[in-house]
Amino acid sequence: MPSTDAATVNELVHLLDRTERLLITFYYVDRLSLAEIALVLDIAPPRVVEMLQMVRHRIRAAVTSESS
Repeated sequence: MPSTDAATVNELVHLLDRTERLLITFYYVDRLSLAEIALVLDIAPPRVVEMLQMVRHRIRAAVTSESS
């Protein structure tokens, strides 16, 4: 991934919907496990994994398109 400043990442995170922001906050900031996130968000653990992958992909694509 190209180097990205904190402001850019912050902007990208705010483009996510509420559930996606909660998901990445719980995972990366609060360090909750996938099972814990599933309980908090009341979704199945496989859905947590799927959503996390989708969010990562969206952020990566946005960063890549900004750097080109």
